[in-house]
Amino acid sequence: MRNTIDPIARRLGQARQRAGLSVREVAEDLGRTRATVESWEAGRTCPRVSDARELCRTLRCSPEWLILGPRYDVETGRVAS
Repeated sequence: MRNTIDPIARRLGQARQRAGLSVREVAEDLGRTRATVESWEAGRTCPRVSDARELCRTLRCSPEWLILGPRYDVETGRVAS
């Protein structure tokens, strides 16, 4: 079975850096600890689904991109192969 946490963790870090935010800033915006956000980015844990909307708003990315990656086609709702 493929590990999906690592790609999500990698995209979290990429999105945070592109947004020009520190781990502390993301944590404060979400009401989480810095250690929690660091754990998400390290792939040790994954954000709760309930945090996804706020996290994506903070990081200025779509939930589809965060979960499915850059090959997600918004038009068709499918992941390109």
